[in-house]
Amino acid sequence: MSSVISGYTTLKDAIEMDYPFTQSIASMLDFCDEVCVLDSSTKEDTWQVLLDLQKKYGGRLKIHHENIDWSAPNHGIFDGKTKQLAREMCRGQYLFQFDCDEIIHEEQANLIRPMIASVSEELRKTPILALPVVEYWGRLGKTRIDVNLWKWRISLRTKDIVHGIPIELRHTDPVTGLEYSKPGSDSCDYISRATGERYSCISFVPREIDVLRLHSITCDPFGDEIKQMEIWFNAAVRQLPTIHHYSWFNIERKIKQYKLFWTGFWKALYNLNRDERDNPFFPGKLWSEVTPEMIKELAFKLETETGGHIFHKPWTGEKTNSVRIFQSHPKIMNEWIKAHI
Repeated sequence: MSSVISGYTTLKDAIEMDYPFTQSIASMLDFCDEVCVLDSSTKEDTWQVLLDLQKKYGGRLKIHHENIDWSAPNHGIFDGKTKQLAREMCRGQYLFQFDCDEIIHEEQANLIRPMIASVSEELRKTPILALPVVEYWGRLGKTRIDVNLWKWRISLRTKDIVHGIPIELRHTDPVTGLEYSKPGSDSCDYISRATGERYSCISFVPREIDVLRLHSITCDPFGDEIKQMEIWFNAAVRQLPTIHHYSWFNIERKIKQYKLFWTGFWKALYNLNRDERDNPFFPGKLWSEVTPEMIKELAFKLETETGGHIFHKPWTGEKTNSVRIFQSHPKIMNEWIKAHI
């Protein structure tokens, strides 16, 4: 099976959360021999769509539903556990992990097999490869640089590589005995089954470029540093298969996702204060007190006044820079984008 590429992804109530998961699956099938989807939805509508897609794509789309207790006090660790279950569905030698709101540009899908062939020997030594990711911030053409420009993407299928919390970040509650993570992991890291240590990866980002990125976040938005960052990243996006990530493309939609799921997820991952007024978007307010108008107003401010923010803490007006990416959106996303502008 040395030539087989397996893509894998996970879903949880993807219709309610308004993810472009059908487009993501279709994008993976442009270059993968099979796509494996682990669904842990609490509602039946997502599973029904998957059944319909399986009729369309046949045996190339493998689906499985797993009952997960998303009400558990430590349910944040289940993101990594469901990714691992999806990974175990794969039969290929090379595995490509996607989130369900990520797309490979159709003009670059044919670059992936030659790229894997070109680094196959290196992958035997360092079995994970990182690729560029365009993290959209709003609908005005902004791409984030306050987060990494890359994600782990391609890995060898081995028994030792699993998704989970690195050993140094694991925390067990002394009262309940439940497992949590310390800040620094989303529970999905590539780690060794035997030791719990993180795997290193083959990266396209030189250290000096990451230093430049960190400086560019808050530098003069019209200065040379941000221009250099934009030039370098566009060159990388042109040359390498790049993932387009639509998580924050519509910020109003993303805030609603936090209301539905993500606020509780991060608290359950890190065993944080469960006070519902500890709200990263509207401090001191219950989500039930937050109106659609308030969400819309905050989304507009975030889209126009900053270039990204990590909501492990509230936004208090900090300005961050962004860059422009000159590659077009993948065509498969055109209708979804129109519906979310």
